Amino acid sequence: MCLRFAVKRTLLILLLVVLPVSVGFTSAVPHKWFIFGGFIFIAVCFVAAWVAKLNAKLSTINSSLISEVENRKKIEAGLLESEKQLKETQFNLESALAEANEANRSKDAFLANMSHELRTPMNGIIGMTGILQNSELTDEQSEFTDIIMKSSEGLLAIITDILDFSQIEAGTTKLDAIGFDLLSLINEVSKTFTPKAREKNLAFSHRVDGDVPAYLKGDPRRLKKVVQSLMSNAVKFTHQGTVSLHVSLAEDEEQHSTLRFAVKDTGVGIDPERKDRIFDPFSQVDYSSTRKYSGTGLGLSLAKHFTEMMGGHIDFESTPTQGSIFWFTIRLEKEKSLPIRKPYHVDDITGKRIIVVDDNPTNRQVLEGYLRSWNLPCATVESAREALAAMHQAVSEKDPFKLAVIDHMMPEMDGVDLGRAIKQDPLLKDVKMVLFTSIELGCDTDEIREAGFDAFLAKPVRASQLLNCLKLVHGQKESPQHRHVQFDRLITRETLNETHASGPRILVVEDNVINQRVMLKILGFHGCHAEVVENGRLAVQELCKKDYDVVLMDLQMPEMNGFEATGAIRNPGNKCLNPTVPIIAVTANSMKEDRKKCLDAGMDDYLPKPVNPKTLMEKIRQWHGKPQLVQGTDMNISN
Repeated sequence: MCLRFAVKRTLLILLLVVLPVSVGFTSAVPHKWFIFGGFIFIAVCFVAAWVAKLNAKLSTINSSLISEVENRKKIEAGLLESEKQLKETQFNLESALAEANEANRSKDAFLANMSHELRTPMNGIIGMTGILQNSELTDEQSEFTDIIMKSSEGLLAIITDILDFSQIEAGTTKLDAIGFDLLSLINEVSKTFTPKAREKNLAFSHRVDGDVPAYLKGDPRRLKKVVQSLMSNAVKFTHQGTVSLHVSLAEDEEQHSTLRFAVKDTGVGIDPERKDRIFDPFSQVDYSSTRKYSGTGLGLSLAKHFTEMMGGHIDFESTPTQGSIFWFTIRLEKEKSLPIRKPYHVDDITGKRIIVVDDNPTNRQVLEGYLRSWNLPCATVESAREALAAMHQAVSEKDPFKLAVIDHMMPEMDGVDLGRAIKQDPLLKDVKMVLFTSIELGCDTDEIREAGFDAFLAKPVRASQLLNCLKLVHGQKESPQHRHVQFDRLITRETLNETHASGPRILVVEDNVINQRVMLKILGFHGCHAEVVENGRLAVQELCKKDYDVVLMDLQMPEMNGFEATGAIRNPGNKCLNPTVPIIAVTANSMKEDRKKCLDAGMDDYLPKPVNPKTLMEKIRQWHGKPQLVQGTDMNISN
């Protein structure tokens, strides 16, 4: 505006000054000066016009700048507001995350407490029922206790599934990473399902290939749960035929191994319309109102979740009415801190030819696999007639059989009759014989002994048991720690396990009176010398006065809990007679962190309640240090 006013004032001055001068010149000067003044006037007009145009542009630019500044101020104000809102949102998110974490911790605490509260009374029910089953009962009482035990175990399985599923839904499921013995795990599963398969007259077997690493690092509890889920379904949905478990090595790396587990059955199969939903939670094969098969429908869903967490995949193949194959793979780290499985020491029977007589082809295959893996020469036949012919041919070839493994139940001539025929033959009478049977109860051991058999084993038979048996049958001398075992009588499964009968001294640390009675009854029944104290402080005092072989330690106790007691026992300053005494945590705390907490506190092992008597005794035998004659691949043979 100031510039425009200056231009106007300049033009006015020029008009007032130049015009009179020009007029004055017209009368006083020549005509050319008048022309010169006109040009000056025109020039001034052009300058004024250019200045006016420039002023207009500057005004436009100035307006644009003012508008831009205002816009920038608005944008800056918007950014400040957005930043404020972002900070508020971030604060809200942090608060929500903190609340979510607190909610998860609350869920974890609730699940842990719920697990503890449910398992504690279940321990009393199952423990006392187990004791009743081993006492003198009438047939009706035995039937009642069997029903109680089966119902309790079924309820416990449902509780465990629901708690696992709740953890998955809460997003709190984490895998353990601990070393474990795969062969022992598979054997435990086998022992669980062998009686169930036998009740349904199913042929049951399991096999672990020789190249599968025995010691691995992972989550054995979740792996066991997956295998149990598949085995449970296979036995449940199979009414005749076979059920088998096969573990093989899918891929071997320097530090990891990928294993493949396959469960095969000849059951009812699965309808193709159900295949897409079989792994969904609460999914059932039978949705009818008159369901034939029970179950929560969580087993396969949990199996899928755990398998994927372990870096694997689960799937199946099935044909209705013909059976199914469920398989899964997992990738596990090799456990370096544990020894790699060593070959069996079979020098004492090396070169001794063995003949296997069994009409079941699966059993022949498994037994042959055992013997071949130990580099023992063997032959298999399916009948007594073929066995006698093969044994005579071997004698004529100057390479006779030294050992015979014979099945009991065979057509035409059973195993006992075959044993008599062998012992009555002058050319074969020196052959050592082992009888296998699937009907342990009701067998006449006197008849078996009189027929000439040296050993009698009931199916399923573990590989380690078979090898120990063959070595004892062939006349191997017992080691010093087994001198009390007399092998001049018929060798049985009990003979092989007699090394555990020396009665370890057990200290039970438990404040619950019912659980004290359960533990003392179980331990006493199995020949253990057990004493009980009600808290950790008394346990430390007791261990300063007496030496025990194993301590069974509860966690939640008054005055001094299990963790504190373990630390005090391990402390040399407390002058316990044996600061390294094996301590097994026996607790109703069964969440994922509990085992790690126990091991970190200095305990040697962990056993969740309710306590299974067989599992408890296996733990005690393991830590009592009573070695098996031979440790080896654990596999099963059944009908």
